[in-house]
Amino acid sequence: MGVMPPEESTIFFGYPSGPESLREAISAAATRIGKLPNTRAIPWESLRVSGNVVIDAVLDAVDAADLAALELTHLNPNVLFELGYSIARNRRLWLLRDTSDEDAGRKWKQFGLLTDIGYTSYLNSEHVFAAFQREAPLNRIAFFERSIQPGLTPGSDETLFYAPSAYPNEMARAISDRVEAERRQRVKVIIDDVAEGQSQTLIWYARSVYQSAAVLIHLVEARRTGAGIYNARAALTAGLAVGMDKPTLIITEDDQLAPLDYRQLVLTCSSTSTTTLVGVDDGRDGPV
Repeated sequence: MGVMPPEESTIFFGYPSGPESLREAISAAATRIGKLPNTRAIPWESLRVSGNVVIDAVLDAVDAADLAALELTHLNPNVLFELGYSIARNRRLWLLRDTSDEDAGRKWKQFGLLTDIGYTSYLNSEHVFAAFQREAPLNRIAFFERSIQPGLTPGSDETLFYAPSAYPNEMARAISDRVEAERRQRVKVIIDDVAEGQSQTLIWYARSVYQSAAVLIHLVEARRTGAGIYNARAALTAGLAVGMDKPTLIITEDDQLAPLDYRQLVLTCSSTSTTTLVGVDDGRDGPV
Protein backbone atom coordinates (compact mmCIF):
# COMPACT_ATOMS: atom_id res chain seq x y z
CA MET A 1 0.00 0.00 0.00
CA GLY A 2 1.36 3.43 -0.91
CA VAL A 3 1.13 6.78 0.76
CA MET A 4 -0.21 10.03 -0.60
CA PRO A 5 2.48 12.50 -1.69
CA PRO A 6 2.45 16.06 -0.39
CA GLU A 7 0.40 18.67 -2.24
CA GLU A 8 3.56 19.88 -3.98
CA SER A 9 6.30 17.31 -4.56
CA THR A 10 10.03 17.80 -5.12
CA ILE A 11 12.09 15.24 -7.01
CA PHE A 12 15.89 15.09 -6.98
CA PHE A 13 17.41 13.59 -10.13
CA GLY A 14 20.85 12.04 -9.76
CA TYR A 15 22.61 10.70 -12.85
CA PRO A 16 26.14 10.52 -14.29
CA SER A 17 27.51 13.12 -16.66
CA GLY A 18 28.14 10.45 -19.29
CA PRO A 19 27.55 8.77 -21.63
CA GLU A 20 26.01 11.86 -23.19
CA SER A 21 22.95 10.05 -24.54
CA LEU A 22 22.16 8.82 -21.01
CA ARG A 23 22.65 12.26 -19.50
CA GLU A 24 20.42 13.84 -22.13
CA ALA A 25 17.66 11.26 -21.62
CA ILE A 26 17.40 11.76 -17.86
CA SER A 27 17.85 15.52 -18.05
CA ALA A 28 15.09 15.82 -20.65
CA ALA A 29 12.79 13.58 -18.64
CA ALA A 30 13.44 15.62 -15.51
CA THR A 31 12.48 18.78 -17.39
CA ARG A 32 9.20 17.25 -18.58
CA ILE A 33 8.35 15.81 -15.17
CA GLY A 34 9.09 19.16 -13.56
CA LYS A 35 6.38 20.73 -15.71
CA LEU A 36 3.67 18.45 -14.34
CA PRO A 37 1.23 20.07 -11.89
CA ASN A 38 2.50 20.45 -8.32
CA THR A 39 5.84 18.89 -9.23
CA ARG A 40 9.30 20.39 -8.93
CA ALA A 41 12.33 18.66 -10.47
CA ILE A 42 15.89 19.29 -9.24
CA PRO A 43 18.48 17.77 -11.62
CA TRP A 44 21.92 17.54 -10.04
CA GLU A 45 23.28 19.71 -12.86
CA SER A 46 21.22 22.65 -11.59
CA LEU A 47 23.34 22.61 -8.41
CA ARG A 48 26.56 23.62 -10.13
CA VAL A 49 28.42 26.55 -8.60
CA SER A 50 31.22 27.92 -10.79
CA GLY A 51 31.13 24.68 -12.74
CA ASN A 52 31.44 22.45 -9.68
CA VAL A 53 29.02 20.53 -7.48
CA VAL A 54 29.92 20.15 -3.81
CA ILE A 55 28.65 17.62 -1.33
CA ASP A 56 26.58 20.10 0.72
CA ALA A 57 24.53 21.19 -2.30
CA VAL A 58 23.76 17.62 -3.33
CA LEU A 59 22.85 16.42 0.14
CA ASP A 60 20.74 19.49 0.86
CA ALA A 61 18.84 18.82 -2.38
CA VAL A 62 18.16 15.24 -1.31
CA ASP A 63 17.02 16.45 2.11
CA ALA A 64 14.57 18.83 0.44
CA ALA A 65 13.19 16.16 -1.91
CA ASP A 66 10.22 13.85 -1.52
CA LEU A 67 11.64 11.42 -4.09
CA ALA A 68 15.17 10.56 -5.25
CA ALA A 69 15.20 9.49 -8.90
CA LEU A 70 18.61 7.90 -9.54
CA GLU A 71 20.14 6.54 -12.75
CA LEU A 72 22.26 3.46 -11.98
CA THR A 73 23.03 1.76 -15.29
CA HIS A 74 26.80 2.04 -14.86
CA LEU A 75 26.89 1.99 -11.04
CA ASN A 76 28.33 5.49 -10.96
CA PRO A 77 29.95 6.04 -7.51
CA ASN A 78 28.49 9.53 -7.12
CA VAL A 79 24.97 8.30 -7.77
CA LEU A 80 25.46 5.30 -5.48
CA PHE A 81 26.59 7.64 -2.73
CA GLU A 82 23.44 9.70 -3.31
CA LEU A 83 21.39 6.50 -3.19
CA GLY A 84 22.87 5.48 0.16
CA TYR A 85 22.23 8.95 1.53
CA SER A 86 18.67 8.97 0.20
CA ILE A 87 17.95 5.60 1.81
CA ALA A 88 19.31 6.73 5.16
CA ARG A 89 17.27 9.95 5.01
CA ASN A 90 14.07 7.94 4.46
CA ARG A 91 13.41 9.27 0.97
CA ARG A 92 11.21 7.52 -1.55
CA LEU A 93 13.30 5.95 -4.31
CA TRP A 94 12.92 5.56 -8.05
CA LEU A 95 15.84 3.71 -9.68
CA LEU A 96 16.40 3.85 -13.44
CA ARG A 97 18.46 1.51 -15.64
CA ASP A 98 19.13 1.10 -19.35
CA THR A 99 18.90 -2.70 -19.42
CA SER A 100 20.01 -2.91 -23.06
CA ASP A 101 23.64 -2.39 -21.99
CA GLU A 102 24.98 -5.95 -21.79
CA ASP A 103 28.23 -5.19 -19.98
CA ALA A 104 26.46 -2.97 -17.45
CA GLY A 105 23.94 -5.77 -16.88
CA ARG A 106 26.70 -8.20 -15.93
CA LYS A 107 28.14 -5.71 -13.46
CA TRP A 108 24.67 -5.08 -12.01
CA LYS A 109 24.33 -8.80 -11.26
CA GLN A 110 27.80 -8.85 -9.68
CA PHE A 111 26.92 -5.85 -7.54
CA GLY A 112 23.78 -7.55 -6.33
CA LEU A 113 22.76 -5.15 -3.55
CA LEU A 114 19.65 -3.54 -5.02
CA THR A 115 17.38 -6.47 -5.80
CA ASP A 116 15.14 -5.58 -2.86
CA ILE A 117 14.39 -2.12 -4.26
CA GLY A 118 13.69 -2.80 -7.92
CA TYR A 119 14.17 -0.48 -10.89
CA THR A 120 12.55 0.95 -13.99
CA SER A 121 13.97 0.02 -17.39
CA TYR A 122 14.23 2.73 -20.05
CA LEU A 123 15.92 3.67 -23.32
CA ASN A 124 14.97 7.33 -23.74
CA SER A 125 13.32 10.29 -22.05
CA GLU A 126 9.87 9.30 -23.28
CA HIS A 127 10.19 5.96 -21.51
CA VAL A 128 11.19 7.69 -18.27
CA PHE A 129 8.35 10.21 -18.47
CA ALA A 130 5.74 7.55 -19.25
CA ALA A 131 7.02 5.30 -16.45
CA PHE A 132 6.80 8.16 -13.96
CA GLN A 133 3.15 8.67 -14.77
CA ARG A 134 2.42 4.93 -14.82
CA GLU A 135 4.30 3.89 -11.68
CA ALA A 136 3.58 6.94 -9.51
CA PRO A 137 6.78 6.55 -7.42
CA LEU A 138 5.76 9.49 -5.22
CA ASN A 139 3.08 7.25 -3.74
CA ARG A 140 5.56 4.63 -2.51
CA ILE A 141 6.60 3.98 1.05
CA ALA A 142 10.27 4.81 1.58
CA PHE A 143 12.57 1.75 1.50
CA PHE A 144 14.13 2.66 4.84
CA GLU A 145 10.77 2.84 6.56
CA ARG A 146 9.48 -0.36 4.94
CA SER A 147 12.51 -2.68 5.04
CA ILE A 148 15.25 -1.32 7.31
CA GLN A 149 13.71 0.56 10.20
CA PRO A 150 11.66 -2.37 11.63
CA GLY A 151 14.81 -4.37 12.42
CA LEU A 152 17.06 -1.61 13.76
CA THR A 153 18.70 -2.15 17.14
CA PRO A 154 20.64 0.39 19.21
CA GLY A 155 24.37 0.55 18.65
CA SER A 156 27.32 1.51 20.80
CA ASP A 157 29.49 4.59 21.06
CA GLU A 158 32.48 2.26 20.75
CA THR A 159 31.52 0.38 17.58
CA LEU A 160 33.34 0.80 14.26
CA PHE A 161 32.08 -0.38 10.88
CA TYR A 162 35.16 -1.34 8.87
CA ALA A 163 35.25 -2.24 5.17
CA PRO A 164 38.83 -3.43 4.52
CA SER A 165 40.46 -3.52 1.11
CA ALA A 166 39.97 -6.68 -0.92
CA TYR A 167 43.75 -6.81 -1.44
CA PRO A 168 45.91 -7.17 1.71
CA ASN A 169 48.94 -5.18 0.54
CA GLU A 170 51.18 -3.31 2.98
CA MET A 171 48.78 -0.38 3.29
CA ALA A 172 45.79 -2.63 3.88
CA ARG A 173 47.69 -4.65 6.48
CA ALA A 174 48.76 -1.49 8.32
CA ILE A 175 45.19 -0.21 8.50
CA SER A 176 43.80 -3.57 9.58
CA ASP A 177 46.51 -3.87 12.25
CA ARG A 178 45.51 -0.46 13.60
CA VAL A 179 41.85 -1.46 13.68
CA GLU A 180 42.73 -4.73 15.41
CA ALA A 181 44.75 -2.84 18.04
CA GLU A 182 41.72 -0.65 18.74
CA ARG A 183 39.51 -3.73 18.94
CA ARG A 184 41.77 -5.31 21.56
CA GLN A 185 41.56 -2.19 23.71
CA ARG A 186 37.93 -1.15 23.66
CA VAL A 187 36.33 -0.96 20.21
CA LYS A 188 33.77 -3.39 18.83
CA VAL A 189 34.35 -3.82 15.10
CA ILE A 190 31.73 -4.82 12.51
CA ILE A 191 33.73 -6.02 9.50
CA ASP A 192 32.45 -6.10 5.95
CA ASP A 193 34.21 -9.37 5.12
CA VAL A 194 35.21 -9.10 1.46
CA ALA A 195 35.24 -12.87 1.14
CA GLU A 196 31.54 -12.89 2.06
CA GLY A 197 30.62 -9.76 0.14
CA GLN A 198 28.19 -11.48 -2.18
CA SER A 199 26.17 -12.78 0.77
CA GLN A 200 25.65 -9.41 2.43
CA THR A 201 22.47 -7.50 1.67
CA LEU A 202 21.64 -3.82 1.50
CA ILE A 203 19.60 -4.22 4.67
CA TRP A 204 22.64 -5.73 6.43
CA TYR A 205 24.80 -2.77 5.41
CA ALA A 206 22.20 -0.25 6.56
CA ARG A 207 21.62 -1.89 9.93
CA SER A 208 25.35 -2.45 10.54
CA VAL A 209 26.16 1.18 9.79
CA TYR A 210 23.29 2.28 12.03
CA GLN A 211 24.75 0.28 14.94
CA SER A 212 28.18 1.88 14.51
CA ALA A 213 29.58 5.11 15.88
CA ALA A 214 31.92 5.62 12.91
CA VAL A 215 32.66 4.13 9.50
CA LEU A 216 36.06 3.37 7.93
CA ILE A 217 36.32 2.28 4.30
CA HIS A 218 39.48 1.28 2.44
CA LEU A 219 38.96 1.44 -1.31
CA VAL A 220 40.58 -0.86 -3.83
CA GLU A 221 42.98 0.75 -6.30
CA ALA A 222 41.32 1.23 -9.68
CA ARG A 223 43.90 -1.02 -11.39
CA ARG A 224 42.95 -4.07 -9.28
CA THR A 225 40.64 -6.82 -10.50
CA GLY A 226 37.11 -6.26 -9.26
CA ALA A 227 37.81 -2.73 -8.02
CA GLY A 228 34.76 -1.26 -9.75
CA ILE A 229 32.26 -3.51 -7.99
CA TYR A 230 33.98 -3.28 -4.61
CA ASN A 231 34.24 0.52 -4.75
CA ALA A 232 30.63 0.82 -5.93
CA ARG A 233 29.57 -1.03 -2.78
CA ALA A 234 31.82 1.27 -0.77
CA ALA A 235 30.20 4.38 -2.28
CA LEU A 236 26.74 3.15 -1.31
CA THR A 237 27.95 2.34 2.21
CA ALA A 238 29.51 5.79 2.58
CA GLY A 239 26.23 7.40 1.55
CA LEU A 240 24.37 5.38 4.17
CA ALA A 241 26.89 6.46 6.81
CA VAL A 242 26.73 10.17 5.98
CA GLY A 243 22.94 9.99 5.81
CA MET A 244 22.92 8.54 9.33
CA ASP A 245 25.31 11.28 10.53
CA LYS A 246 28.13 8.81 11.18
CA PRO A 247 31.70 10.17 11.06
CA THR A 248 33.06 8.61 7.89
CA LEU A 249 36.57 8.17 6.51
CA ILE A 250 37.42 6.72 3.10
CA ILE A 251 41.04 5.75 2.49
CA THR A 252 42.42 5.41 -1.03
CA GLU A 253 45.90 4.75 -2.35
CA ASP A 254 45.44 6.76 -5.54
CA ASP A 255 43.59 9.89 -6.60
CA GLN A 256 40.66 8.08 -8.24
CA LEU A 257 38.06 9.91 -6.13
CA ALA A 258 39.38 13.45 -6.54
CA PRO A 259 36.58 14.68 -8.86
CA LEU A 260 33.70 13.03 -7.01
CA ASP A 261 31.16 14.91 -4.94
CA TYR A 262 32.17 13.13 -1.73
CA ARG A 263 35.89 13.81 -2.09
CA GLN A 264 35.88 15.64 1.25
CA LEU A 265 35.53 12.27 2.93
CA VAL A 266 38.65 10.88 1.27
CA LEU A 267 42.16 10.53 2.64
CA THR A 268 44.79 9.59 0.06
CA CYS A 269 47.68 7.57 1.49
CA SER A 270 50.67 6.85 -0.74
CA SER A 271 52.56 4.78 1.85
CA THR A 272 52.10 3.22 5.26
CA SER A 273 53.97 6.14 6.82
CA THR A 274 51.12 8.49 5.84
CA THR A 275 48.31 6.31 7.16
CA THR A 276 46.13 8.00 9.75
CA LEU A 277 42.57 7.55 10.95
CA VAL A 278 41.89 11.14 11.93
CA GLY A 279 41.79 14.62 10.49
CA VAL A 280 39.41 14.33 7.55
CA ASP A 281 36.45 16.65 7.20
CA ASP A 282 33.20 14.83 6.42
CA GLY A 283 31.85 17.87 4.62
CA ARG A 284 28.91 18.25 6.98
CA ASP A 285 29.64 18.17 10.69
CA GLY A 286 33.33 18.94 11.12
CA PRO A 287 36.33 16.66 11.51
CA VAL A 288 36.06 12.93 11.96
